[in-house]
Amino acid sequence: MKQEPLTEPYQRRQLADLPPSGVAYDEVLDGRELRHHWQFLDGTFTATDSRSPEALNRTVQQILDESAVTYLEDGAQRPWRLDGLPYVLDPNEWPTLTRGLEQRARLLNAVVADLYGPQTLLHRGLPLGLAFANPDYLLPACGYSAPEAVFLHLLAFDLGRSPDGQWRVLSSRSEAPSGLGYTLENRLIMARSVPELFESGGIARIAQFFRAHSEYLHELGETTGRSDGLSVILSGGPGQESYFEHTFLGRYLGYPVVEGADLTVRDGEVFLKTLEGLKPVSLIVRQVESSDCDPLELRAHSLQGVPGLLRAASTGRVAVANAIGSGLVENEAFASFLPSLCKQMLSEPLELPDLTTWWCGQPAELEHVLANRGELVLRNAFHRKPLLASSVGAYMASDILPTGNASIPAKISRLPYQFVGRERIELSTVPYWTGADGWARAPMTLRLYVGATGDGYKVLPGGLARLATPEGDISKDVWIPAAGAEWPATPPARTVATRRSDRDLSSRTGDDLFWLGRYLERTEGAVRLYRALFSYAGGEGAASGSPVELGQLTRLLTTMDYLSPARARRAAAAGRGAFDQELWQILFDPESEDGLANVLGNVRRTAEHVRERLSRDAWRLFEGLSAIPELRWRVHSIADALRLLDQLIEKLSAVNGQVHENMTRGYGWRLLDMGRRLERCTYIVRVVKDLCTREPQQIGALNLLLDVCDSGLTHRFRYQTSPTLATVLDLLLVDDTNPRSVAYQIGMLREHMATMPLEQRDGSLSESGRILLAAQSELALADTVKLAEVISRKGLRTHLNRLLGRLEESMNGLHEVVTRTYFDHTISHWQ
Repeated sequence: MKQEPLTEPYQRRQLADLPPSGVAYDEVLDGRELRHHWQFLDGTFTATDSRSPEALNRTVQQILDESAVTYLEDGAQRPWRLDGLPYVLDPNEWPTLTRGLEQRARLLNAVVADLYGPQTLLHRGLPLGLAFANPDYLLPACGYSAPEAVFLHLLAFDLGRSPDGQWRVLSSRSEAPSGLGYTLENRLIMARSVPELFESGGIARIAQFFRAHSEYLHELGETTGRSDGLSVILSGGPGQESYFEHTFLGRYLGYPVVEGADLTVRDGEVFLKTLEGLKPVSLIVRQVESSDCDPLELRAHSLQGVPGLLRAASTGRVAVANAIGSGLVENEAFASFLPSLCKQMLSEPLELPDLTTWWCGQPAELEHVLANRGELVLRNAFHRKPLLASSVGAYMASDILPTGNASIPAKISRLPYQFVGRERIELSTVPYWTGADGWARAPMTLRLYVGATGDGYKVLPGGLARLATPEGDISKDVWIPAAGAEWPATPPARTVATRRSDRDLSSRTGDDLFWLGRYLERTEGAVRLYRALFSYAGGEGAASGSPVELGQLTRLLTTMDYLSPARARRAAAAGRGAFDQELWQILFDPESEDGLANVLGNVRRTAEHVRERLSRDAWRLFEGLSAIPELRWRVHSIADALRLLDQLIEKLSAVNGQVHENMTRGYGWRLLDMGRRLERCTYIVRVVKDLCTREPQQIGALNLLLDVCDSGLTHRFRYQTSPTLATVLDLLLVDDTNPRSVAYQIGMLREHMATMPLEQRDGSLSESGRILLAAQSELALADTVKLAEVISRKGLRTHLNRLLGRLEESMNGLHEVVTRTYFDHTISHWQ
């Protein structure tokens, strides 16, 4: 079948159906002809085959879903949106943009270096308000001398094209530029969607930029004099808007993602709190605001920073990229001064123009802005717009008051240095695929990145295009034909020593992995319990038809903390119908504190904290787990509920398989598995204690016990008869070949603890070793027949009850030892 080129469907489905673009520059068409740098796509995106816009966007969306790409907006995770049609930049324009952006990076770096250093610009007449009225000018950072005088290691610039075809710089991002991870993610997704274009070599690759920039960062860390220092990404945590890309870049660069509480300053040096103690840090790639970096000298109430970090950086004991205080030039007030500053500091004319800007801190400019306020965009001079908050609209609308408001002159005149007036711009448009409505146009901004390398500043040969559409912002991958974006020869790779352990695992990450294991096992235990109870709630045991008393079911839910005692008493008094209603509410009510949604929420929140250590496949499984409760509206019967619970068991088994098969056997995996084993042991002990320590013993309760401990099949094949208490206790407590028994869990815990650091300090048995050895010995010496038959006058199996109580105390004691040894972040612990 003959392929239909992009030109025809684009013309037929957009130009014929949509009104003219007006004065805006059309990035794709010149009149009705495809622009020359788009023509290499002829025949690639067609209307009839697998590369049709519909098919391509379906492929892109499928990969996005598999990769679980999200961003945080208004406290909720939103799916990242990527259009299947890339944005192609004219290769003839690329050299000009490259020179202009590299020049601008050098200029802004020089300005920051001067204002935090000799301040010659202020002495020569630069308005004092640009510095001292700027909230991002941090006086405690004055005097800081950056290694090799490089303060800005990564910058981002937002560009927009005016109707005359001229690129204008809309904003500069020098603080902690965001979006680089999304840029890389977009490229990886497009490479999977249209691999033939990348294999042909027609598009400039971006991997060389990341290699060169990473090599530079490694050398930057070595300037501290510590060749053994760690490189880390300092993040604000899962509550930060761009946390996804922090974890993504951490995986890509191989840097651990840490939070402020993971670091500490000792004797002027920065250390990471790890399971083996304090490990020196030589490089911090900062992803938090400068003012939040050090609560000791900057913002006192910040929980994201490290007390003493600014002093450590100032003395050269740690390198911070970008340097603390870099946000000084990330505002619109500087825009009108950059042409003169470029001539003064670099002896060069500024190559890329900004939007014409009038800073109201000067009398003539203030008068002009007030006289022409209806024609200008009025903005807060020192306010930075976040990347994902209406990226296009941020440059096209005023943000102080509507322009016709009569109170604007008074507001600006009170504090004129806080405001700027900027010329309006009609941004260029590009097509995007809407789905049912076909092609549509949308205004676009282009974000390009400049990074420091061994050869100076270099521009990433790609970027992030952002479109403002009625459906919300969407992104496009930026393609530059390789002929216009040649990259210098790739430097030889560093020689590094091989490693086979995650010895630098931070204590906070270890804590999260430990609790992730506990929550996963707690979820599995809850789901198995819910599934068994739904089966038994009808009055028949799942395996043998033996009924279980209502009182036993409600008591079991109460023992496992899934039902409050008050609600249990009401349910038992009202009968079977009330119990079924309580069980249904626990399972499906998202507002229930004891409900399934809350249990799964704990898993999701904890997994968020260790996302950089989870593979794409594993994270996709966690996403699937958190989506299960949303299917409750499809559940109308007991059979529907059981099918839903079966799905959860399958997904939990898949998660456990991922953990078992794909995680290296380092400290992280051991802590996760220790959490699972400890939780499983506690679960079995509590269920056995509830169902087996009282007389009389019913066959239905034993079948229920085997079901919730996933050992019914093992018992049937082993004994081929109805369960007795002695055989059940042997299988669930002392049989160390059963992976669901208490003895097996304790054996695995002993193996893990024997490998963990800080356990054997003086050759004697450690505290955890004594706890586990005592528990294992008790089980090895236990007589299950005696445990089953010794009954007090009150009908209590005393020996069994005491054994289970000691086992539960042992697990609680082990948890305290692990927490105190590896996760305690108090100063005394780390000295």
